Amino acid sequence: MKPSLRLTGRRLKKLIYPYLPARLKDEYESHRFAQRTRVPNTVYLETTSACNLNCVMCAAQRPATKAIKPSGYMDLGFFKRLVDEIARDLPSIEYVYLHKDGEPLLHPDIVEMIQYASSCHPNVTLVTNATLLDEPMARAILATPLQKIRFSVDGLTRDTFEKIRIQLPSNEFVRTRTDVGYNAVTANIERFLHLRQHTGNTTLNVGIRTTNFKPTSGEIDAYRAHWSAKVDYVDVATLFSWTGEIGKEQSSSREPCLSPWLSLVVSCDGKLVPCCTYIDASGHAKGALFDLNRGTLRAALTANARTALMRAHLDNDLEEVAPYCAPCRDWRDVPIPTRGRKRIFARMREVATGTTS
Repeated sequence: MKPSLRLTGRRLKKLIYPYLPARLKDEYESHRFAQRTRVPNTVYLETTSACNLNCVMCAAQRPATKAIKPSGYMDLGFFKRLVDEIARDLPSIEYVYLHKDGEPLLHPDIVEMIQYASSCHPNVTLVTNATLLDEPMARAILATPLQKIRFSVDGLTRDTFEKIRIQLPSNEFVRTRTDVGYNAVTANIERFLHLRQHTGNTTLNVGIRTTNFKPTSGEIDAYRAHWSAKVDYVDVATLFSWTGEIGKEQSSSREPCLSPWLSLVVSCDGKLVPCCTYIDASGHAKGALFDLNRGTLRAALTANARTALMRAHLDNDLEEVAPYCAPCRDWRDVPIPTRGRKRIFARMREVATGTTS
C-alpha cells in the first residue's frame, strides 16, 4: 500500500472507529490482527552486540552469553543494503529499530547509519542507554532526520538505577572510564532535551523506558510523573524472559509467539534470528534462520527455518526445532484476540506453510 493511501486509511479509521458498535470493533480488530500476521511490520537491525553495561535483567551481556556471541559490529555497507531492501522490497515494514543486544552508540559509524536509515524510512527508532550521549554525539544525532529515540533508564532514583544498570569489572569497556552512573546518564538526557529545543528540532520524538520488576515496581507511578514532564512518552516494559534465561516457563497450553510473524530480526553478523530477545545460551546455533550475507530480506520471508519455526509454534512442538523458545514466556506479551481466532490461526498457518495468496 502506498504511504499516502495508508495515511488516508488511518484518518478514516480515526473518524469512524469511535462510533462503531463493540461487535464491529471486535470484528475489525480480529481482521486487522489476521492481516498483520501475513507479513512482518517491524525490522530490528542489530548495529552492534557490544554493550558497556551488564544490566541485571539482560541475559545478552552475561559473560557466559558473550563467550558464545562475542561483541560484533554490523558492516556499514551491509547495513545500507538492508535499509535499501526494506525501502524497496518490504512496503509492509512500519517500524525500523537500530538495536537488539547491544548499545548502538558504540558503533563507530552509528551517526551515518542513523542518517541513512531515517532518510530512507519514515519511522526509525534508536534505543540507547545514554551513557555515551555527550554533547558532540547529541548534536550529531539531532542533525539527522531520525524520527524516534528512546532512552533506557531503569529506576527513578540513583540507588535503584545503580543496582540495576551496572558495569561488571570484566566488561570490555571498563577501560574507557566512561561514567555510566545515574547522575551522568540523566545529565546527558537533560542536555539532549535542551539541545533539541535549542536547535529547533521539532520532528524527533523522544521517549524513555523502565522495566517493571521487583527493584522498580514501587517507583513506577513516580517515574511516569517525573519523566512525562520532560519527554514525549514514557514506556514501562515487562521483564523479558530472554528465551528462558531470565525466568522460565513450561506450559502445555501455551499459544504461538507472534514474533516470527510480526518481525524480522537481523543480528550484527547478518543472521536472521527468531526475535529481538533471542539469545543462543547453549551454542547450538538453531536460532540462525537465514544468512542475509547470502540472500535478501525478501528471500528470508520464506526461508525453510523461519517457516519451520512458525509451524513449531502453531503445533506447540518446540523441543526439536526451537528448544530456545520452549522455556520462554515472552509469547504472553502480544495476546491473540479472543474474537476471530479461527481466522487468525488460519492466516498464521497459511504463512507457515507457504500457502498465502
